[in-house]
Amino acid sequence: MIRDRAEQTAARLGAALSESLQVITQLFLHASILKHRGHPLAPRYYQEWVDTMRRSDNLLQGILALGGRPASREPARLNLGREPQRILEFDIALGERWIAALEATAADCAAEGSDETASMVGELLEAERASLDWRRSQRTELANGGNEPAPSRPVDGALIDALDDVLRAELSAITQVYYHGQLFEAWGAEKFGEFMAKETWEKTWRSLDLTKHLLATGGQPAENGHGRLRIGRDIREILDRDRELVESQLAALETALDRCDPAGNPETHDLLLRIEAGEQKHADWIAAQAISAAG
Repeated sequence: MIRDRAEQTAARLGAALSESLQVITQLFLHASILKHRGHPLAPRYYQEWVDTMRRSDNLLQGILALGGRPASREPARLNLGREPQRILEFDIALGERWIAALEATAADCAAEGSDETASMVGELLEAERASLDWRRSQRTELANGGNEPAPSRPVDGALIDALDDVLRAELSAITQVYYHGQLFEAWGAEKFGEFMAKETWEKTWRSLDLTKHLLATGGQPAENGHGRLRIGRDIREILDRDRELVESQLAALETALDRCDPAGNPETHDLLLRIEAGEQKHADWIAAQAISAAG
């Protein structure tokens, strides 16, 4: 009975954690759009992104403490705005759905007798409600002005699409690698966990650079959003799934490099090469672990 309850609670938290990925990704991309425009909302938006990541990590740690693991997840579409007013409207709607999901999770955990977990989710709820109230207040202020249209410029559509594919793959990789790293830590594989933690941050910085460059070249992050997650059940499966993930990243980078003229777009070309080098380093590490395990 106790084991069944723990599994049920872990599943509840897993569903809430999965929902949080859309919130985190949309906040990140909107923060980048606002920063590119030099809008005063940008610093607070970046803080909201960081705070939401930290709060969602409480859900992950709750799952791991119950002996569970985060679930695999299919891609999810985002709603991205170009003007500040539209950005806030989209994020208010998403925040309302996220809070409704957390309320249901807290209620279910309480009904199942998981009072400690229900309390943790309740604290997360209060913080998310405060964030939602802030977005609503900013929407009211912008309704009275300051919502100038986004500037536009000619773009290379094929290259922008290719950069979007690279960005989507990179954002998915951040989450999958982080989750796998936390699983390694929970299983006592500290060496693997340390590498994954470092790789998570490197992928995050690469995503920031790519998003900034995409906007600077006249592009807009695509609404195809966060890609698929495939979470392994043991160390060997984790390495296999991360190998497949990195291979998909390298394939997206190869396509983007093929579409990028080094002479006409030297900054884009150099950025893609730097990202490719980082992902190849990750691929080499995975291959080394596989060889070591086989030996």
